[in-house]
Amino acid sequence: MERGKGREKKVENYGNFWLIWLSCASKPKSLFQIQFEWGISTNYLYHRERGLKKRISEIMLQENYIERKGKNLIAKFDWVPTYLSRQLPEIVIKKYGRKFLTFLVNNRQAIFDLGNLKILFKNDPSLLKKYGRHLFSYIFLFMFLADFSKLSQKYRAEHIPKVFKFMLKFSTEVNLVKYFERLEERIKREDFFLVEKLEEWLELVEILS
Repeated sequence: MERGKGREKKVENYGNFWLIWLSCASKPKSLFQIQFEWGISTNYLYHRERGLKKRISEIMLQENYIERKGKNLIAKFDWVPTYLSRQLPEIVIKKYGRKFLTFLVNNRQAIFDLGNLKILFKNDPSLLKKYGRHLFSYIFLFMFLADFSKLSQKYRAEHIPKVFKFMLKFSTEVNLVKYFERLEERIKREDFFLVEKLEEWLELVEILS
């Protein structure tokens, strides 16, 4: 059955979808381990949620968001482009989607590291469940700002990226500044970039604006 059809609510719209998927995107984990790592004392990931006929992890397995690795679960990434196509303009997906997905997969150990996720979501599983759906947008923004920083150095406008970082501090829901700093420490700088030329960057700005 096609994702989302036959149900009023897509499985990606459930907060526990993101709690499970993001938590097992860097390495295989059990539901119990995910609950323990986020300080969840109940076993609600093992229970069926309202509006779903099965436990959410079973639906995620059935619809290929995750797969089993021994007794644990590990995230799959092939669904991400379709999800992004509902969040970003089609031309952006066509031009940068493959590069973005490669960046996600190649750097999954840093992007989805438990410590980094706890920094981003302020060690609060309720924030992860609420804002986890925006993680891909955060990573796109990270790459977007890396492009801008590189181009700013070329055109001797290094102060402008600092202004953007300062503005990110006012994002009170999640800790983007510290999370981005952790990614910068762990990911090879040559992997950051979506575009190479100022003209491409300006075109991307125009599309997204």
